[in-house]
Amino acid sequence: GVMGGLEVQVAVLGDDPSAPGQAAALALLAESLRAAGVPEAPEIMRLPDEVALADLPVDADGLPVLGLADDTLAPTGFPDAGVFLVCGPPRSGRTTTLRSIAASVRRARPHAALAYFGSRTSPLISSVDWDFAAGTEDEAAELAGALLDKAMTEPIDPTSLVVVIEGIGDFVSSPADMPLQRLVKACRTHDQLVVAEGETSTLSGSWPLLQAVKASRCGIALQPDLLDGDTVFRTSFPRVTRAEFPEGRGLRVVGGRVTRVQVALP
Repeated sequence: GVMGGLEVQVAVLGDDPSAPGQAAALALLAESLRAAGVPEAPEIMRLPDEVALADLPVDADGLPVLGLADDTLAPTGFPDAGVFLVCGPPRSGRTTTLRSIAASVRRARPHAALAYFGSRTSPLISSVDWDFAAGTEDEAAELAGALLDKAMTEPIDPTSLVVVIEGIGDFVSSPADMPLQRLVKACRTHDQLVVAEGETSTLSGSWPLLQAVKASRCGIALQPDLLDGDTVFRTSFPRVTRAEFPEGRGLRVVGGRVTRVQVALP
């Protein structure tokens, strides 16, 4: 190797420079150091590929728990007001992430009402105990209107309503498009939480409904691509490859700050 401009031959242990020989020599060295009372080097920790929500606290810094953060390996949360966008390619864990967020809200904000907008064929509609659920475009338009009327006519406590929209792109140009736009805007105004989900490729459009859920520049990109940050969150992502991200791992964006997170399993 080269060090300070000088060519250097690094010393090896023992007289066998092969990889097996060096492994054996290192094992002997470790034994002798332990016998001499030399303290063990601390283990280098890493994010686990799976973490259960039940094993994490209810809150992280006062917010519902999302999972474990890569920079601290500690529980980390998600905002409980405004719009939180969940995106990713197929089989990246988007549906499970929605279930985890709903379960986390149930634990941390038991008084909150959960409203689902999506499809009757989705496993999500039956796997969460929703207070309100709409499984068709017409039902979604009706429910969005009813929730909007309620928000406009009654005092509404902060974080008392959570709106979950699965497959946000499917509602573009549907009867529910404008009602959902108005509901999203009202939730942002009244400090309620909207969790919108979609495949990353469908969120690149400039339809007003998509722009409404992207405006907060807040959410998590599961198994992200480098360009997903600029496309969806108008926030630059670090250089990453999807191979680094097992299912349920992504880059969370909050206030322009990007953190690698392993989402807890519900």
